[in-house]
Amino acid sequence: MNPRATILIPAFNEEALIARTLLRVSDGMEPGEFQVVVICNGCKDGTAAAAQRALPWAEVIETALPGKTNALNIGHETARAPVRVYMDADLDVDVQTLRALVAPIEAGKVSATYGHMAVDVSNSSFAVRSFYRVWALNPYLAEGKFGGLFALSAAQAELIHPLPRVTADDEFIRRNVGAGHATAVENCSFKTRAPSTLGDLLNIRRRSLRGTRELDQQGLAALETAGTMSGVSILRSLASRPHLWVSALVYYAVAIFVRAVVSLEDPDRAPRWERDDSSRRVT
Repeated sequence: MNPRATILIPAFNEEALIARTLLRVSDGMEPGEFQVVVICNGCKDGTAAAAQRALPWAEVIETALPGKTNALNIGHETARAPVRVYMDADLDVDVQTLRALVAPIEAGKVSATYGHMAVDVSNSSFAVRSFYRVWALNPYLAEGKFGGLFALSAAQAELIHPLPRVTADDEFIRRNVGAGHATAVENCSFKTRAPSTLGDLLNIRRRSLRGTRELDQQGLAALETAGTMSGVSILRSLASRPHLWVSALVYYAVAIFVRAVVSLEDPDRAPRWERDDSSRRVT
């Protein structure tokens, strides 16, 4: 039986949570239904061993060279299914979500699919919860989130690989696929965990902004959609929601601070990859 899809999971120092991720996503899978490939890139911990223990039939690859795009390129070379699923190692995804995600591509309707992302803020500070209350007003999110978890046809994957070394890998893929070739799947949802602390939130927001600017400088124009967020659209949404005005102050303070910090960075400095470690603690 050939697998329906190859699931590519790049992992960098994810020993604490890789077992949880793999056990959840594999629960209910039929034998041979999916090819699962975990690419441990530059890990200094026991990610590879933890992944193999949790899911012995998964293909676990180790490379000394860190970098998510490098990991995805390696995984792409091992993929043998007609659909490729790109999945971050810190997400909660179940097999029903995967089946829904790949079905439109299998049917030949589109060459890329994505789902809807929920953000768990139960372990976050007041400032982080406030930020995400306003961030959730982004109309783009109502249409789905091309990032963290998405799928491409094998033909589409061939067109974008090998991926260059960029910070915003998901956004690079989204812009190269193009809006007309991708669709959101309504019955496909997954969960991510918000940072616990404001400092960790600032880390990932700096990386996000830096990565987007990097793509802009490369001439990869951002995709405009009906739900593209602007400062005006958020302010209009907030005008009728006075209970969110305090949260709005936090949101805009974070946005202004991050823009100021990134604008002062040395453009010739080697790229950095900040991440949130606070949400990776398994309790």
